[in-house]
Amino acid sequence: MSTNAITAAAVRLTLSRTRLRQALHTHTDTAPTAWLWGQHAAPVWMARLKESPEVQALWEKAKTQFHTHPLGWSLGVVLAAGVLAWSRPWRWIFQPAVVASLLPYLVNNLSARAPPPP
Repeated sequence: MSTNAITAAAVRLTLSRTRLRQALHTHTDTAPTAWLWGQHAAPVWMARLKESPEVQALWEKAKTQFHTHPLGWSLGVVLAAGVLAWSRPWRWIFQPAVVASLLPYLVNNLSARAPPPP
C-alpha cells in the first residue's frame, strides 16, 4: 500500500470521527420519536385517535386507576408480558394454517368496511 493511500484513509477516518463527535454533541429540539415518524411527532391517524372522546375517556379512566392502584397495574403489565413471552405468537401467527384460515375472514371484513368506489 502506498503512503498516499494510507494518508488518504487516515484523513477520511479523522473527518468521519469529527463528524460523529459533532453529531453526538449537537442538541436538537426534535421529539424523541422523530426517528420513527420522520419530523412529525405522530401520524395523522394517531392524532385523530387521541382526539376521539372515547379514547380520551378511556385514557382518563386508566390514569385514575393507575394513580389509585399502581401496584396492580404494574403486576398486570408484568403478567401480560409473561403471557406474551410464554405464548410466543411470533412463532405461530404466520404459520400457513393460521394465515389460510384467518386471511379470508380479514379480507371480507375489511372489504365490507371499505367505502364504495366513486
